[in-house]
Amino acid sequence: MKELLNELNNYIEEINQKFIISHLGVMNPPQIYKIDVFSYCVLAHAAIENYLEKIALYLMTKSIENCQKNNYINMSLLSLVGQSNTRLLETPDIKLITEGKLNYFPHYFEKFITKIKNEFSTLINNNHGINLEYIYKILLPLGINIPIDPNIINSLDKLSKSRGEYAHKSPRFIKKILVPEDALIYVNDCIKLCENINQQV
Repeated sequence: MKELLNELNNYIEEINQKFIISHLGVMNPPQIYKIDVFSYCVLAHAAIENYLEKIALYLMTKSIENCQKNNYINMSLLSLVGQSNTRLLETPDIKLITEGKLNYFPHYFEKFITKIKNEFSTLINNNHGINLEYIYKILLPLGINIPIDPNIINSLDKLSKSRGEYAHKSPRFIKKILVPEDALIYVNDCIKLCENINQQV
C-alpha cells in the first residue's frame, strides 16, 4: 500500500506549501495566519482519516478474498472474526482448519464472512475522526498494532480537537488558534503513525 502512503505524503506536502510554509519563522499576529491554519488542519485531518479508512477497507477485503479464493485465514481475518459480534450458527467440523488453512469452504462460512464484512464496512463508513478511539475501532480488529508514542497520541488529540473546532465554529468564536509551527508538528506526527501502519500492511 505504498502508493496510498505516497499519495498522502504528496497531498500533505502540497497543503504545507499552500498554507503553512510562508508563515514559519515569521512573527505574524494570528489574524494573518488563522485562515490558512484552519484550512490546513481541516484538509490534513480529512486526508489522514481517508488514508486510515482505505487501509482498513483494503486489509478487510484482501483477507476475506484470500479466504474465499485460497482458503487461507490470515491474522487480519482471524482478529476480525474474533472481535466481531457475528457468530457462527453452526458448529464447524473439527477437521475444517489445518494450520491456518481451511481444508474446504463450507456454505455457512460464506454467509458468516459476508455478515462480518458488512458489519465492519458499516463501522468504517460511520467512522468520523482520527483520534485514538476511532483508530482503535477500525485498525485493532484487523490485527494492526498502534504504537503508544506520547508525541503521536498528543498530536492526534490536538489535530482532532482543532479540526473539530475549526470545522464547526465561526473563526470569530475560536479562542485559541494553533500557531503554524504547532500545526505542522501535529500533522507530521500523524504522518509518522501512518508510515508505521503502512509497514504492517
